[in-house]
Amino acid sequence: MTSTNLVAVTMGSDSDLPILKPGLEVLERLQIPFHVTITSAHRTPQRMIEFASSAASNGYKVIIAAAGGAAHLPGMIAACTSLPVIGIPVRGITLDGLDSLLSIVQMPRGVPVATVAINNSVSSD
Repeated sequence: MTSTNLVAVTMGSDSDLPILKPGLEVLERLQIPFHVTITSAHRTPQRMIEFASSAASNGYKVIIAAAGGAAHLPGMIAACTSLPVIGIPVRGITLDGLDSLLSIVQMPRGVPVATVAINNSVSSD
C-alpha cells in the first residue's frame, strides 16, 4: 500500500499526542500530508518493526518519532529504515525529559536520529 502522505508521525503512547499537536498544526498549515500512528518500541515491538521497515515502500519520506522515558522508539525505527528519522524527546515524570533526550541523542554510529529539544515538536517540522 503506497501512501500519499510524505511524513509518518509516530509516538510511543497516545499520551504523547498533546506534545505533537503544535507540530502537526504546522504540517497542516504548510499542507504537508502526514499520517499519525502509535507504535511502541516496548509494548508493540513487532508492529513498530513492520511500520518502520515498510515506511519507505509506503511512500513516506521522513519519520517523526516521539517518546518519553526510556525513549527507544526513534532509534529502533532508525535501525529498521533508511529514511531520515527525527526524534522528539518527551518530558516524563522523572528527570524532566533528560532521560528521553539522552536515549535519543546517544545513538551508535550508522543509526542516525536527528533530535530536537525536549517537548519541541515544532522544531521537527
